[in-house]
Amino acid sequence: MQTFIEHTIISCRARARIIGLLAIAAASACGAEGAASPQVQEHDQVVTSTASDPIGDTFGPSIQPWDVTALTMQRDPNGVVAIMEFSRELVAPRATESDTNAVIAFLDIDVDQNAATGAESTVDEFRSDGGATAIGVDRTIALIEPAVDGTVPVLDANGREMGRVLPVFDGRRVTIRVPRALLGNSNGGLNVAAIVGARSKPSDFVPNAGHLTLAGTH
Repeated sequence: MQTFIEHTIISCRARARIIGLLAIAAASACGAEGAASPQVQEHDQVVTSTASDPIGDTFGPSIQPWDVTALTMQRDPNGVVAIMEFSRELVAPRATESDTNAVIAFLDIDVDQNAATGAESTVDEFRSDGGATAIGVDRTIALIEPAVDGTVPVLDANGREMGRVLPVFDGRRVTIRVPRALLGNSNGGLNVAAIVGARSKPSDFVPNAGHLTLAGTH
């Protein structure tokens, strides 16, 4: 039986649809319905959009589930910064050891903001609330097993590695900067959703409904 991380690696690399082989808890409670309205700010070519997520809305069987409380995307002329905040201090995944309690995350990005193109979101593969992100994934930041230098891959819709980025863990927050060249978009507009968990199973996603939108330039 495949774990969360094993399935998602396959999903990112080959986009094989084998959800039926997974034991995802049928009675999962995915938290409060709806998502907080994103807060958008724009100053001096820096655009920020944040989606809050309720504390305690985790799903699936887990003693200490990873509970994401906010996702923020910030764009400047040179790239995008993704910030995920959690309800407790993070345990970072490592390249040289297997920590079953370490957080893993998959940040799915719809670069062209077109749900008809790209791959299925990992969030939609694992959620059990009947909702949908309404995104077509063109890039995925796979915060799973980092290289020795701490970097993790940025994958395209077919699972090909486009480059690597360095997640920075600080208490309950992880920050990842993605150069604009790795995104391959023209105006910087993005639709984003993320799912988090441990190696064996997911436990939360953000936003609870739909996706977070980062407006592009016009």
